[in-house]
Amino acid sequence: MINFRFYFILLNILLLHIVTGDNFIDQIIQERINNYNIEELNPLREGKKLLVLDIDHTLLDDRSNAKRPCLHEFLTKAYKNYDIVIWSATKMIYIERKMNKFKINNNPNYKIAFCLDILAMVPIRLKKFKFINVKPLALIWGKYKQFSPKNTIMIDDLKTNFILNPQSGLFIKPFYKKTNVNTTDYELLKMSKYLEIIANFNDFQKLNHSLVFI
Repeated sequence: MINFRFYFILLNILLLHIVTGDNFIDQIIQERINNYNIEELNPLREGKKLLVLDIDHTLLDDRSNAKRPCLHEFLTKAYKNYDIVIWSATKMIYIERKMNKFKINNNPNYKIAFCLDILAMVPIRLKKFKFINVKPLALIWGKYKQFSPKNTIMIDDLKTNFILNPQSGLFIKPFYKKTNVNTTDYELLKMSKYLEIIANFNDFQKLNHSLVFI
């Protein structure tokens, strides 16, 4: 049986062949802005910056039934300065299951503004016959004018998700419970300190997130 992901990738490949010219990515992003429906879980707050988080191997390892150390402490602290969005390269039903399983939904100390799934992603051609789906922050910026490259940061364990927004991406080492059994993972603690430091910056584009944890 052909699965959902196959159909999604096939559709995007067809779109790449239909749309021509240098602006084909912009056209696909605009299609997402026009047609992708965002269900807000909690109100966006005036004056807050935007934190976009991957979920698998960034916040947790679902296969090992393990949340990353300090997960809830990290989200609680980040929520003071940032509205939080979850963006995962999977179907929304699986995002919701993970959010409920690890008690990320309905936490009294922080709120998730909304979630984005694989349907919000866009295809990028890496090689002649190789395509990957990436996360265009322009989708959010197109729908919510209070957010822009100046006040948005995205944390992900896959650097390819930063291709369209390299200045907005902050890489985090992937979390796998099996490989972390004998070590203490401090990644979210480091991210938390960094987010707190830059929270008062007026323009994130003047920062180089890639140099932070080298």
